[in-house]
Amino acid sequence: MKMACPTALVPTIRVWLGAHPGAGPLVVKLELKGGFSANLGMGPDQLDRLIAAHLGAAVLRPVDLLAKPGGGSYGSVDEAVRAGNWPSRSALAGRVLLYAIPGTVEEGNPFDTLHTDVEYVRHLRDLAAAGRIKDAQLFPAVHGAVAGDARSRCSGADAGIWPWFVVFDDGAATYVNGIDTLWYDRSHYLLVMTDAHQVAPAISATDPTADQARALAEQLARAHASIVSSDWRNLAAVQSLVLSRG
Repeated sequence: MKMACPTALVPTIRVWLGAHPGAGPLVVKLELKGGFSANLGMGPDQLDRLIAAHLGAAVLRPVDLLAKPGGGSYGSVDEAVRAGNWPSRSALAGRVLLYAIPGTVEEGNPFDTLHTDVEYVRHLRDLAAAGRIKDAQLFPAVHGAVAGDARSRCSGADAGIWPWFVVFDDGAATYVNGIDTLWYDRSHYLLVMTDAHQVAPAISATDPTADQARALAEQLARAHASIVSSDWRNLAAVQSLVLSRG
């Protein structure tokens, strides 16, 4: 699911989960078109409070990854997921994971250097330093595939925020064209491949045959995708496929 307006999105998620209590995990990409605006009441803190108020314990939060099975806590979400500390898929039934990418207005504005992903990841890091990591309700995502560690794309020299990124999102055609996707799999990062239909040879964005869509989903699973996104709304059997990664 991808929606741009959190005030409409969050109640919708609550209703959907109520109607499908055994489904999930539900993964939601949140694109704030113009980014955060804390001075207008639309900052990271306000978004966290909105999500917590409507969804409560249904949300898989960054803090939920930090507890070590034998006691103690990991120092960052990066450390936690590299240790394989994601909950199992069955344990996430009825729950939702939300992640944020930069908005289109931000990405097209050369004067806006504080994109949603950077602003929220710094918010997440600062909450952890203040002992308030439990307040964070979503994961910032690195948007854009590059060779090597893609976190350098949005954080530059500020490597101190890298340990709070564990979700990566970009077009499937980019990931399968020379990017080392095995690295994401070995690190246990969540890798979302979007616009699956653009992978060569391209197929319909909305109405491919079931065989075409299934074959492409299987190809991208072998290419280490965690999630494959498309607009194949008439192919529920393909949209709901669960495949082995890699």
